Amino acid sequence: MNRFAVTMLVVTLSAGVCEALGSSPPGYSVQITRAGLDPLINGIANLSEAYAKKSPAPDATMDISNVHLIFKGMSISTLERPAFVYTLQAPNKLLTKVTLPKVIIKGLFQASRRTQFETQEDQGNVDFTLVNATLTQSVTLGTFENGILRVDQRDCKATLGSTNVAIQNNQQSFSADAVRAAAPAERQLLATNLCNVLTQLLTKKVDRALAQLPSVLSFSNNVSLKGQLTPAFTVDSVKVNFSEESITGFASAWAPVLCDTSVAGSPQAILTVSDVTFNKLLYLDYKSGLLNFTLSPSSAPILYQKITLDCGESGVCLGNVDKKLPERFGKDAKVELQMEAPMASTLEFKESSTAMTASWRATVYITKNQEGAPRTLVASGAVSASGPLQANIQGEKAYGRVNIAELKLKVDQPEVQSWDQDAQSLFKDIVQTYINDFFLKDGLSLPSGLSVENASIKFSPHCGKAPFSLDYTGILSSEE
Repeated sequence: MNRFAVTMLVVTLSAGVCEALGSSPPGYSVQITRAGLDPLINGIANLSEAYAKKSPAPDATMDISNVHLIFKGMSISTLERPAFVYTLQAPNKLLTKVTLPKVIIKGLFQASRRTQFETQEDQGNVDFTLVNATLTQSVTLGTFENGILRVDQRDCKATLGSTNVAIQNNQQSFSADAVRAAAPAERQLLATNLCNVLTQLLTKKVDRALAQLPSVLSFSNNVSLKGQLTPAFTVDSVKVNFSEESITGFASAWAPVLCDTSVAGSPQAILTVSDVTFNKLLYLDYKSGLLNFTLSPSSAPILYQKITLDCGESGVCLGNVDKKLPERFGKDAKVELQMEAPMASTLEFKESSTAMTASWRATVYITKNQEGAPRTLVASGAVSASGPLQANIQGEKAYGRVNIAELKLKVDQPEVQSWDQDAQSLFKDIVQTYINDFFLKDGLSLPSGLSVENASIKFSPHCGKAPFSLDYTGILSSEE
């Protein structure tokens, strides 16, 4: 997939509970500094000639005195690299002034006139050379269906410099005279077409960039957080804010926070992430049952081995936590652990660190390995876990791994009350393995084209941010 490595972006996911779109700080924003925009604009300038050559001008018909002229097959043969100077205008407009040192447009002309005695016809080749023409372009961003951001208005005006006309292969002088007389009108048509072509190029590249900005965030294909993208330009950066749709039943323990996107140095882009946005995703995961899991003989061996009654060489399993169980049910008994989340997990960004908390209702069943043996409820109780989360970015995904620092277990049955202490380490291992290797393993997709600098993610209360560089390889491909 071609990427607008610019996913133009600084992602500033700012904390807040959006009861309505735009009612609190954005869930995330994409901001590109001038250091990040300059390579894009320069790349578009480099593409201008190749793109313009593929875009022929429409045929033009005009009458000069009593001569009827038709200009056909007009196309750009030379377009010296233009100079682009751009301005960012709040809230959502990109202005560019394009100076074209030299443009040569070649084509055919046909000329005819009616005299007293006959109709005279002639044809030939014509070159129009425009020198130091100036285009003033603008593209304005707007939100389309499903929260996608695209260019919805564009404009271009041409200011022409001098024009030279070269005529070849004609047979009669009246045709050449008419073409020269038509030059002011024709050059205006050609300049308008050039305006349209280069503004179309700018629009295509910006739209490609915007297409990489996610209006839907997700941890998996089953759960997504939808929102709307809104531009918020400043004189020094392009920023796009993401505001989430309100979620029925979701409540945050923290007040909305506007994340600080400033950093030292001159990064091309900055990624700033809010914990409230992640907590909305975690809430949707909880509502969809994705935080629930069951360990049984059909589960992944890395997890099921931990609850068996035969520890084997590992020495770590439920059979060692409660040695009465192998005696009662046999080492080959089938064990089933059900973990059901009574509430959503939460993630909190703190000063220089992060913390995740989660809780489950745990139930353990054991069945003797005998035909017709009953499925016996052995224990049930509450499990709560918390610990720091280490975030890192690999390619286009953000990943996290939790190190469970504290786990509390409270069982209901008096006969296994010793589990409150004895089984803590086992459940800590189970919960940590499940969160890291199953629940968080797919990561969170980031806008395309971002490449983290030194994997440096810094946290402040409810905000995390990292500087990024941009890769424009995909967006600046000449293929359209």
